[in-house]
Amino acid sequence: ALQRSNRNTQRKNDATRLSGLVAEFASNNNGTLPANVVAALNTPTWSYFTTVSRVAYASGLAAPNSDTMQLIIGGTCSGSAVAQGTARQTAVWYGIEPSGQQCIAQ
Repeated sequence: ALQRSNRNTQRKNDATRLSGLVAEFASNNNGTLPANVVAALNTPTWSYFTTVSRVAYASGLAAPNSDTMQLIIGGTCSGSAVAQGTARQTAVWYGIEPSGQQCIAQ
């Protein structure tokens, strides 16, 4: 349980870092969000995520697993889920162990 907690903490740290990198990118590019998350953010190394993607908000998005982090464009957080936001809002939605998700909104 302690190892799982440590991994989930590192996932949260990665998601927070992605959120900050996206905010910095938007600030440096007149509010434009990155079209390709990995390329635009200089291919950062993540602790546990093997898949990082940019997804437009849509109702019924598939929930990420513990290896996946999604940058949701036009989304915001509703608890640990993602909800519709404004076109300029972003949320980072990611999976945690044993099975669940967390969300960090910009």
